[in-house]
Amino acid sequence: MRAGFAQVRTDDCCDFEMGGTFTNYLASSCVFHSPLYASAWAVEAGDQSFIWVSSDLARFAESDADKIRKDISDATGVPFDHILCSATHAHAGPTARPSISSYFKHGDLSYFEKFGARIAQAGIEAWQDVGDAYMSYGHMSEPKCVHNRRYIMETGESMMEPGGPEYPGRLMKEGPEDTELQVIWFMREKEYDYNRIDRPMAIIVN
Repeated sequence: MRAGFAQVRTDDCCDFEMGGTFTNYLASSCVFHSPLYASAWAVEAGDQSFIWVSSDLARFAESDADKIRKDISDATGVPFDHILCSATHAHAGPTARPSISSYFKHGDLSYFEKFGARIAQAGIEAWQDVGDAYMSYGHMSEPKCVHNRRYIMETGESMMEPGGPEYPGRLMKEGPEDTELQVIWFMREKEYDYNRIDRPMAIIVN
């Protein structure tokens, strides 16, 4: 296969109001827990080629994603409908758009324009990085990674995170938890040397 990857740091774009946490931080007094990135994966496969770019944002609007997809498509020739733009829903990152949360009703629209340009850059650089590669797959069960937050209440309704076991009217979890941890990793295609461990191009974890 032919695949490419890229990562562009995004937390140094400009000042903004944080929207992914439950406290109102300003960039002028905010120190990130860890860097924020836009990460992209590109696969060249004829009319099945695609680019997937994921950014460390709490959320963004569909119109924002469409602008990023168009910018990537214009620069790479990959069809608009073959470009996926997603957010990691990082609570340590900004919302950047007016939020549905009562904690953050406002967003910094100018910030997303700069953030969006970085996201598009990651997608374009991933396409430029495309080369011969092979992939491997692994999986295991890891119950600490997941938690079903929806519960059935005595009223018959479902509710997200209704407190602890003593919360009034809480009966049971709404459904099962998928504990399967899946990993795929990519290596550059070349003659394999069993005496050397090469650094993967990228690792994708689900």
